[in-house]
Amino acid sequence: MRSRLAIVLIAAAVASAVRTAHAEETVEATVWAASRRPLAPPELQRNVAGIGVEWIDAPARARTGWTLRFGAAVEHQADCARVEAECAFPGGGDAHVEGGAHVRVGWMWRHVQLEGGILAFSRTTPAAPAPIAESKLLPDAVVRLGTRTVFLAFGYGTHAAPTMLAPLFFAQAEIGFAERWTTTLTAGTRPLDDVLRHDRYDFGMRYQVTKAIRIGEGLALASAYGRLGGEARLELGWSF
Repeated sequence: MRSRLAIVLIAAAVASAVRTAHAEETVEATVWAASRRPLAPPELQRNVAGIGVEWIDAPARARTGWTLRFGAAVEHQADCARVEAECAFPGGGDAHVEGGAHVRVGWMWRHVQLEGGILAFSRTTPAAPAPIAESKLLPDAVVRLGTRTVFLAFGYGTHAAPTMLAPLFFAQAEIGFAERWTTTLTAGTRPLDDVLRHDRYDFGMRYQVTKAIRIGEGLALASAYGRLGGEARLELGWSF
């Protein structure tokens, strides 16, 4: 009886320690819209409206340990020729809905954070005589150098909800300041063998409203074939 009680107490202590070390769980919801995102061939472009959700389990600040991240996103995409009058947002000649999801696991040290996983998404590639619909399964990984609030990151895959459907190689810098504000700058490029390739330049800012709630906004610029497309997004995060 005593041995069983000891086992129960030890298990409870271990569970409590694990929960304490991973006391920060976050759910983030993001909505975004993109206008005239350039596609290949050069005369095509894409209007986008999307929504994504991400759940993150990570060590409490100033602690080390494992991290788990899962996210999913859905986009309404409308493709049209650059010269078409009906290409005004949010319409287009060829409309379709695409979805994606990713999962990453990793470990956080004091000044190094590693995450790796997989990304799955659907996509439609403009082609003649008809668009080509396909599914993709790709690696999703990132390494961050620095603290939890000031770091440099390098990776392939996703760095913001919209990139769950448009993964890229990216470099990122994030700086937290004035206790409640965070600014993020990201530059990325699609693989050279990707027919939907483009470069992406991203600016994001977040504000910690309360200890549990933060809001954010982001602006992105997509560039390809000498043409530009814009994206705007809004974020809401809740930590518990």
